[in-house]
Amino acid sequence: MSQSAPSLQANWDWRAAGNSIGGGTGAGLLLAAAIAWLDGFPYWPLGLIALTCIGLGLVCVWAKIGRPWRALYKFFHRRTSWMTWEVLISLPLFGTAISAVALDFLSSSTDYEVPVLIWISALSAAAYLSCQARILRQSKDIPVCRHPSLIPVMVMTGLCEGFAVLAIFALFIEGPNPWISTLLSLFLIFRAIAWFNYYYEMRKSGAPEKAIAVLKELNLIMLSAGIGLALFLALIGVFINEFNNEFGAAAGLVSLLSGWYLKFSIIARASYNQGVPLADPPLRGATDIEPGSTKPGSDEP
Repeated sequence: MSQSAPSLQANWDWRAAGNSIGGGTGAGLLLAAAIAWLDGFPYWPLGLIALTCIGLGLVCVWAKIGRPWRALYKFFHRRTSWMTWEVLISLPLFGTAISAVALDFLSSSTDYEVPVLIWISALSAAAYLSCQARILRQSKDIPVCRHPSLIPVMVMTGLCEGFAVLAIFALFIEGPNPWISTLLSLFLIFRAIAWFNYYYEMRKSGAPEKAIAVLKELNLIMLSAGIGLALFLALIGVFINEFNNEFGAAAGLVSLLSGWYLKFSIIARASYNQGVPLADPPLRGATDIEPGSTKPGSDEP
C-alpha cells in the first residue's frame, strides 16, 4: 500500500482563518471588557468592538460556504460539530452583549441589570472561545490541526488578543493602568508555554515536512516578536507608570498582530494533510502462480 505526497488542504483559506481571528479576538475582548468594567472602564465601546470582531468572523464563515444558506444546517449537528456549538452559543452571546452595550450607553439601567448582562456575556464568550479552539481538531487528516496541544494555544491566543485590544484602548483612558499590562504579560507567558509545547509535539509527531517548515518560520516570529518583544514592552508598562499606557499599547499591538499571524499560518499555510493511501497497481505480466504449481488450464504440473 503506497501513499500520495502530503498536500495543502483547499477547504480552509483566509476566510476560515478570519473566523478564528475575529472570533478569538472578540471573545477575548468581551472577557477583558468585563474585568475592565470593574475598574471603571466604559463597557459599551469595548463590547461594540468585540461584537464587531465576532460578527466579521461569522461573516467570513458564511462567505466561505459555496451555497451560503446551507449555513443554516449548522444548527442541527450539535452532537458531531463544534462549529454548531459555536453558532448556538453566539445567540445568547450577541443577545446579552448587545443588551449590555445598549444599557451601558444609554445609562438607563438599574444597578443590577448591566452587571448581570456583562457577566453572562463574558461566560458566553468563554464558551465561544472554547468551541473555536476545538473546531480545528475535527480535521482528522491534518496533523497540525488535530493535535490536542493546539487547543491551549488557540485559547491563550484569544485571551492575549482580547487584552491586547484593551491595552490599546487604554490610551484613551486617563491615568496609568498597570493591571492591564500585568494581565497581558501573564497571558503572553501562558501563550508562550502553550506554543512551545505544541511546537515540540509537532516536531516529534511526524507531521509533513512542509508543515514543519512553516511552523519553524512561525516559531522564529513568535520568539522574536510574539513572545520576546511583546513581553518586553508589557513588562516595561508594568513597572513604569509614567508611560504605562503607551508601552502597554505597543505590547498590545505586537501581541495582536502576532496572534493573527499565528492563526493564519496554522490554518491557511501549515495545514497539509498526511497523504492519501493508494492501492498498489498490479505489475505487468504478474500472475498468482508460484513455481511448482499447475499450469493454467491444465491438471498437470
